[in-house]
Amino acid sequence: MARTLDPSLDNNLCVGYVVGGHDSDPAPEQDGGVRIYLPQFHGNSVKKEHIGFSRGILPANKSGAVEFNGVPDPGQAMLCMKAGPPGDSTLIVLGTLPVVRKDGGQPGNSNLNLLPEMVKAFATELKVNPPPNSKETMVDGARVRQIEEKGYRHKHALLKGILSSGASYPLAGMPHKQLTNISTATQSFSNILTSSMMAAIPGTSFSAGNILSSLTASAADELLSSMSPDLAQGVQNMFGLMQSIQIAESGGFNTLGKVDPTTYLDNAVNLLKGNQSLGEVISNMQRLQYDTSLFGLDKLGSASFDVTTAFGIMKMSVSPTGKIVNEMPDVMQKAIQAFTGLMTSGPGFPSASLSNMFGDSASIMSSMFDRLPPDKQTNAKNMMEGVIASGTDPRKSLNTIADLAHKGQNILSFFS
Repeated sequence: MARTLDPSLDNNLCVGYVVGGHDSDPAPEQDGGVRIYLPQFHGNSVKKEHIGFSRGILPANKSGAVEFNGVPDPGQAMLCMKAGPPGDSTLIVLGTLPVVRKDGGQPGNSNLNLLPEMVKAFATELKVNPPPNSKETMVDGARVRQIEEKGYRHKHALLKGILSSGASYPLAGMPHKQLTNISTATQSFSNILTSSMMAAIPGTSFSAGNILSSLTASAADELLSSMSPDLAQGVQNMFGLMQSIQIAESGGFNTLGKVDPTTYLDNAVNLLKGNQSLGEVISNMQRLQYDTSLFGLDKLGSASFDVTTAFGIMKMSVSPTGKIVNEMPDVMQKAIQAFTGLMTSGPGFPSASLSNMFGDSASIMSSMFDRLPPDKQTNAKNMMEGVIASGTDPRKSLNTIADLAHKGQNILSFFS
């Protein structure tokens, strides 16, 4: 026969654990009720089905009166208060207790992990997936990020060794790296990085969530064996729940976060090895995501490319951080300056008033010319030079028209 609560518990605080109310055992009134199991009083003789649904308190305002909260995980510790007639199994749930559950029991106390109802609660799978990983890929010429599920459902046992809320910094979500070198309509063509250029940039785009799975078996054993068993278990669960991303090492823009994988993993092991607490692990995981001194960038060089333009070949180098440096020969610089002068000066493209026909937009026209692909830029350059070059028939015609306009004569008479 099921035991009831001790009447002496009335209006006293107690700590219990959620064993029902989740998606496979919902409260019939759909009011967010949960079944609370009290190990110290229920023992092994009270089954989950014998426990009524308890309700949690909400803020004492209008918002709280209409609020509906999702129920916590089976196995989550809760602070409760007994309220009701003697023998009633329901409680008032005051709040959750963010505890770190471990395999062993405290000295002198019962080991909750061995109680059958607790074992069932910790192992209960919910219809919820852990945070997914993501993968960059090309779809119809566009670079997109696709979701990759981990292949298992959430259960409270996945939080063993870490905070029961799962709200630790590394589990809060994957920070997206800054995107650089995104090609736009106003960008000079010579600065646009192609997919083959992106693939040639040294280093690997690494995600902190992949650290443990990327280590060799011996390195992973060395790292985990340097911690207490409980902490090692928590670290493994943390990495299992963390999001990771597989970066496509090509595409039309650069995702910052390149590392030298050997140096980065060595630094990760040295930083995490021997950590004494979960807080220390979390702090070091943060460093591994933002501290570039751990990335091994000094071991990586820059990728060099020859970029063809209408004025010659330019040298471009791209660093692992996405920084672009262009090296232009003197001859090429002078050729560009001379052509730019023709486009932005009055004599180059004269109008009827002997000023540049593009007016205030002359500099914009010059920059638009830079946006053309090399072959189109060459064609445009040759065509323009054919019109404005000294001694050519088109140039003689332009000079004659400008001279007539300057003298106030009818320009149309020139064409009759």
